[in-house]
Amino acid sequence: MNARHVTGELRRIFPLQWEMTREYRLPQGVLGEPYFISWDPAPYPKGESWNGISFHGDGVININTYRNPVQIAQYALYQYRFATNGDAAARERFLAQARYLVAAQRPDGGYEYPIALPAYSAKPGFLSGMPQGEAASVLLRAYALTKDEGLLAAGLRALGPLQRDVRDGGASYLRDGAVCFEEVAAEPLCHILNGHLYAAFGMWEYIHHGFADDTLKKLHDRAVETLDRWIERYDVDGWSCYDLAADNAGRLHLAPLWYHQFHIAQLRIYTVMTGNDRFAAVAERWSLGMKRIGVRARVWQYGAGSLTRSLRRRITGASVSPFVPT
Repeated sequence: MNARHVTGELRRIFPLQWEMTREYRLPQGVLGEPYFISWDPAPYPKGESWNGISFHGDGVININTYRNPVQIAQYALYQYRFATNGDAAARERFLAQARYLVAAQRPDGGYEYPIALPAYSAKPGFLSGMPQGEAASVLLRAYALTKDEGLLAAGLRALGPLQRDVRDGGASYLRDGAVCFEEVAAEPLCHILNGHLYAAFGMWEYIHHGFADDTLKKLHDRAVETLDRWIERYDVDGWSCYDLAADNAGRLHLAPLWYHQFHIAQLRIYTVMTGNDRFAAVAERWSLGMKRIGVRARVWQYGAGSLTRSLRRRITGASVSPFVPT
């Protein structure tokens, strides 16, 4: 871990600038419109650290030890903003990522992760609803740009794993009438909020533009109803939880400021998509939470505890304790 990353990690754990910095745009409902979250190439934790990145020979970004479909999809959506303004180089960078997202799909549309995530009990080969939804959003825009029907078909395939429960090899929680798109599709499921919403964005787009069948529409309706019931569970006195999980000591998994701001932006976007004002109300509560001294202190306290536990593991060699659902 280099000095820049250490500095970024400390800024993430102990934020000093609490104002809303995550830019976003509300949906206009137009096929091919720019994506709703405005990705930032600035260094972590403010942005995605894309400044100065390299590329593989096929034009795909090279910023990890493996090709992460979420990073590739997000970079594509970032470049798409410039491609729609006539930037030819951005158009090719966008299409290079889109071509890879087609080629990297399993026959069922899934994107496997070759790594393990011990904190979520995930073994190599797990699926994630987040790249499924984000890749679908990329491929829909690639279709709008090129009119290539194959890209549209690939986007619909990407939504396929979201229609199956994790127990059936899918990327969703589909039980007892509830629907949650799982960022980490591994038992026990912890229902990560931002991953669910990115998947839901992609699904909503295909429904809104008339490319989805009734099965997909009904699934999304149930997802909206589920989030309406669950959204208060993500709230801790004005601050958001990253997921519906706790550590082995029963501590809730509070979202870092970076993710908290994502949550606010996502809920405001999803309010426009769904017409559900409860999401807007929670987003406003979380926005006000960033201004409350007591809430800020709690976030710092949680961060200090997380850092202490991480250092203790490094010193003792202890394994990561997985989060468990609450």
